[in-house]
Amino acid sequence: MGSRLACTNGRVGLYHVCPGLPVGGGQLLRAASWRLAGNPRAGTIGAGWAGRVIALLTAAFALALTMSATTDASLSALWGLAVAVMLW
Repeated sequence: MGSRLACTNGRVGLYHVCPGLPVGGGQLLRAASWRLAGNPRAGTIGAGWAGRVIALLTAAFALALTMSATTDASLSALWGLAVAVMLW
């Protein structure tokens, strides 16, 4: 149980550093884009679009999980789709 929980927590941590808004890595991407472009709006727009790409990849992964016949995969796919919708 403990190792499974640690693995899940590690996955959430890795997901959090993905470079797209609204996750934490998006804040870093926005700051870096703002610094390079000198325009805060350009940084926000770029990081927002990166977040949408991450949302689409999350939805694609969740839909791929639905091809699996197990109940755990179906529940994971449902959570993945919910996360993708919130990210969009």
